[in-house]
Formats: sequence, C-alpha cells, structure tokens
Amino acid sequence: MSKIGKSGIIKKWWLTPFFFMKAEKEIINIELGESSSIDVSVGIGTNRAEVIEEIKKGVYRAFAFFDSLKDIKFEINFIYSREEFDKYLGEKTENWVIAHSFGNKFIIFAPEEIEKLTSHKRNEFQQIVCHETCHILLQKINPKFSFWMFEGIALNVSSQIKRGDVKKENIEYFINECLFKNTGYVDFISHQGYLISYLLMKFLLDNYSKEIIMDLLKIRYESKNLAEEELCKILSKTKEEVVNSAKNILGNKTA
Repeated sequence: MSKIGKSGIIKKWWLTPFFFMKAEKEIINIELGESSSIDVSVGIGTNRAEVIEEIKKGVYRAFAFFDSLKDIKFEINFIYSREEFDKYLGEKTENWVIAHSFGNKFIIFAPEEIEKLTSHKRNEFQQIVCHETCHILLQKINPKFSFWMFEGIALNVSSQIKRGDVKKENIEYFINECLFKNTGYVDFISHQGYLISYLLMKFLLDNYSKEIIMDLLKIRYESKNLAEEELCKILSKTKEEVVNSAKNILGNKTA
C-alpha cells in the first residue's frame, strides 16, 4: 500500500466500473475516528491530497451535527461525465444535479469537472459533500424520513443558503401534500421544495433546541396521522398552529 499524506491509503488500483467511463479509478480509504471511515473512488487524474482534505472538512461538519452517531462507514464515488452520472440514476438528469445519495454511498462530480458538467461552482464542493453526508447520517437515524426535513437539515448544516420568493400556490401545495406526509420526491422538488425546506428548517434551528430538532428528524413519515400527531406533540402545538406558523414563515417570502 502507498500512503497519501496523513489521511488516505490507496486500497486498490485500476478499479473499472461496469459501465463506460473516461478514467480508471482507485479507492482511497479515509479514517475519520470513532471507528468511522470512508472509501472514496477517485479517478487517477484527480488531485487526491487536496480533495481528501476537502472531503474531511465537509464530512466533519455533518458529523458535528449528528454527533451521537459512531462507527459509520460509507462510500463516495467521483463521477467524470454526465453519462456516467445518468447511468447510476437510470435517467437523464439536468445540469443542476451534482450529487445523489444511495443508502451507504453517494456519487458526486469530481471537483475538476464541476464547472464543466454542472451549473455549480468548484468552491461549492465541500458544502455538497457535507450535504450528502447529512443525508447518509439521517438515514441511519430514520430511514422513513420526511422529505422536507431531509433536505432542510442538509441545506442548513452545509450552509447552502437559499434565497428567493415562495409562490402562494407552492405554499398551499406544501401544506396539503408535504408538511405531514411525503408526496413524490420530484413533485416535492418541483414545487420549490428546496427553498421551502431551507426556510422552515432554518426557523426551527433558530428557535428550538437541538434535542427537539433531533426528535423531529426521527419522525417516521409512514402514516400522515401519526406524523402529524408526533410533529405537533414535539412542538407543543395544535395542527392549526403548526400550519399557520408554516404559512407565516413562508408567507414572508411569497411571490
């Protein structure tokens, strides 16, 4: 084995995925402490020493919030073409899609490819690593998560600030279809799901304890009635109060 600085060890050379890609990859293991580690699949042309430090910073930010979790192991796979990315998802994706999580792993465009192949900037890489790590950690706590809390906590912990106006019809859609239940994920996102999730979770983080936030993240969105009951109980509010509060928060950002 060959060491890379103080943090990564090349475990296997010339890893060739089952689908077409532009470059061969190698797996680098990054130890995180507390029996946690990451295997990162990286193209041999990527600056590994620089990228390892960025990955660690992004991952540690997520771990700092989900600090009760130990012995976490997951994988990151660097992507080098939109074709490779789309084959993972089994569908054609738009250029704003830069990463995606699958249980114990996530894919993300290699840093040097971000500005060529996506609408994002290279300097967003660390935030996106944090965002996707939050997704993995939340799924460890609750595999039946709420879509809006899933995205809201990841956006806020990674400091991916969302600005803009929320359309009135999208507030109504969110209240009816997303607040106490999960609708289709694509529909959720297409109705300003990211912005709404960011704004609501930011309000919760600013006004409630971390203990309460963690209790909210553990609500299993399997049954609308049970999710509604749990959310209201944790916030010590009636359904009407929760709905009105959400409308007021989002109404301050209404188009």
